[in-house]
Amino acid sequence: MDGFWEFLLALNWGAFGGLASFIFSLFGAWFGWYSFILKGSKVKLKAKLVVQTDGAVLDADLNNKEDFPFEFLDEKSTPVLYVRARNSGRSPIDIESLEIVSSLGASKPFVSGGIDQGHSLPHRLESGSSGNWMFHVQSAIDVLEHKGGKPKNALRAVVKLANDKTVRSDSISNQELKDYRLAWKRLFK
Repeated sequence: MDGFWEFLLALNWGAFGGLASFIFSLFGAWFGWYSFILKGSKVKLKAKLVVQTDGAVLDADLNNKEDFPFEFLDEKSTPVLYVRARNSGRSPIDIESLEIVSSLGASKPFVSGGIDQGHSLPHRLESGSSGNWMFHVQSAIDVLEHKGGKPKNALRAVVKLANDKTVRSDSISNQELKDYRLAWKRLFK
C-alpha cells in the first residue's frame, strides 16, 4: 500500500508541474505576442528653441554670453523652432503632417522648402529613428500673434500619424518665445 500512495503522490506532483509549465508557457507566448505585435509604434515629439548655423543646431543659452559658442556662428545663423519626432516603438510609422499650433487656435503647417527646413512629408519613421524639422522663429511668433498675441497664449508642435493618431509636444509660452528673440538681438549688441 505504501508504494501505491507514493506513486499517486509522485503522479500528482508531476501533473501539477506539467500544468504549471503549460500555464507559464501560455503566459510567455501571450506576453511575447503583446510586446511585439500590439506595442506597435510609439512617437514622442519635442519642440525647442535653438540656433541654426550653416551645418549644425546649437542648443545654447542665449542669455549666457560667457559660455555661448560664438565660434560656431556665421552669417547664416538664425534662431529656429526645432521639432524632433522619435519612434521608440517596434513598428515603423509615417508622419503625415506637422504644424505649429497656438493655444488660441492659430496654426502654420510645415511646408518643405522656403524658410521651413526638414524632411519632406509624409516621412517614415522606422523603429528607433527620428525626423527633424525647423520653423523660423518669426513663423512661430506670427502664429502666436495671429489672434492678438495674448500673454497666456502658448505654442506647440503637432504631428498627425498614418494611424490617425495625433501627437503633441510640450508647449512653449508666448513670453518664452519673445524672450528668446530678444536675447538673440541682445547677443550681438
